[in-house]
Amino acid sequence: MKAFTIGLLVVVFLAAPALAGDVMSDWANSDSYIEKVPGMIIRGTANAVVSPFDVLMGPVKEYQDNPSWAIPVTGLLRGFQDGLDRLGRAAFDVGGSIFPKFNGFANYKPCPLTGMSLGKPAGGGGTA
Repeated sequence: MKAFTIGLLVVVFLAAPALAGDVMSDWANSDSYIEKVPGMIIRGTANAVVSPFDVLMGPVKEYQDNPSWAIPVTGLLRGFQDGLDRLGRAAFDVGGSIFPKFNGFANYKPCPLTGMSLGKPAGGGGTA
C-alpha cells in the first residue's frame, strides 16, 4: 500500500504541469459549472504541486533577466515571491471552485518545469 501511494504521488507530481495546461484553463474559465469545478480544482492542485519549483528557479530567472553579483539573494526573493503567488492562486482556485460565477485567478507566469503557462491571461495578449 505504501509503494502504491508513493507511485501515485510520483505520477501526479510528474503530470501536474500537463494537467494544468490549456485544457484545464479552458475548463476553469468555462461558464458551465460542470466543467468549471473540476477544471479549477485540477488547475489549483497542479499549481500547488509546482509552486516549490518557482523558489528553485528564482535565481536562474533572475540571472537571465539581470546578470549581477546579487543573484543568490534577489533570485531567492524572486523565487519566494513567485512561489507564494502561485500557491495563493492555487488556494483561490481550489477554495473558490464551488462558487458559480468565480473562475479563479489564472497564473500568467510560465510553469517552471515545462515553460508552459498554467493559465491564459485575459485579453488575448497578441504580438505587436
